[in-house]
Amino acid sequence: MSQRIAIVGAGPIGLEAALYASQLGYKVEIFEQGEVGANILDWGHVRLFSPFNMNHSSLGVSRIKEDLPNWQEPRPGAYMTG
Repeated sequence: MSQRIAIVGAGPIGLEAALYASQLGYKVEIFEQGEVGANILDWGHVRLFSPFNMNHSSLGVSRIKEDLPNWQEPRPGAYMTG
């Protein structure tokens, strides 16, 4: 039986944790009260306090590019909004 891991929250950190855990061979289950990424949508126009290069992982970016081949990665110093 493979090891299992539970992730509480499907925001950016929870999704990254789930992605890494699945890459390491864990069976992952994510628990989220609302919709995936709902809190980010609530931020709306508010800019993050750190640039894009501090708010992503190479694994996360490669997965997005795999799923959305036309996605354009923001420049490293860009301050993203919700």
